[in-house]
Amino acid sequence: MKYYLFLAALVFALLPATAFGQEHRAKALELTKTPDLESDPDGLIQLPLRVHLVTNLELEQKGSEMSMWVKPKDFEEKVLPEMNRIWKAANIQWVLESIVEQPAPGLPNKATLITQIEESKRLPSGKSDPKHNLAVLRLCNRARGHAVIHNLYLFPYIGQTKQGFAALGGNYAITTVWTDKPFRGKKPPIKFPLVEKSPFKIGSIGRTCSHELGHNLALLHPDKKKQTRFDRLMGGKKHGYELVPEEIKLARETALKRAQLIRKWAKK
Repeated sequence: MKYYLFLAALVFALLPATAFGQEHRAKALELTKTPDLESDPDGLIQLPLRVHLVTNLELEQKGSEMSMWVKPKDFEEKVLPEMNRIWKAANIQWVLESIVEQPAPGLPNKATLITQIEESKRLPSGKSDPKHNLAVLRLCNRARGHAVIHNLYLFPYIGQTKQGFAALGGNYAITTVWTDKPFRGKKPPIKFPLVEKSPFKIGSIGRTCSHELGHNLALLHPDKKKQTRFDRLMGGKKHGYELVPEEIKLARETALKRAQLIRKWAKK
């Protein structure tokens, strides 16, 4: 919990001020839908999503040379429908505001940051190292990030057995497109499948995007010691695709607040 709150604060601290024209506000307003809570409390909530495909990066791990291989068409035609299939249980729908292929910034220490990511491993606790996550964030062009709607970054590779991270309750999430988690980091990374048919085997980009956006909607990993339901999107023992009732309730409450914030911002 403290790690995600730290990351959320870190991201917003690093996010530069970006000017948005009236057309951006109009589009965000058009894509954001909230239900009439009095007549339809469980109605559809639509949230706009800006997707960033981070290019101009080459990473290497155990002989695998990794770069961005996912194309806008792949995301729009395969990944996004899978995400909305998963989130249908909560009656939350992600609507594509835009998808951009953007090069990583040419920072003076770019090579050092890449090396940090290539050498990144999970902490003994099983969590990601925030310092290595920061290296990933620095190679994302945050100037093209939206200040209010959700931003989803697809990044070539974010470290050994890592598949994503996100700001708890925030509007930024990162997902890898190469993974070695199925092999526990003992074999070279492979291209992460765009989607995967249920039941869960190794996961997919679509599932990981859905999982990380779940953190944006304030959902945590289940406590493995107390877990009684399995096959869950948010992890725990025996991963899967399901959202439990309490997660649906919290995600909808958070999504509604985000939607109201977006509408308020768009009407300024």
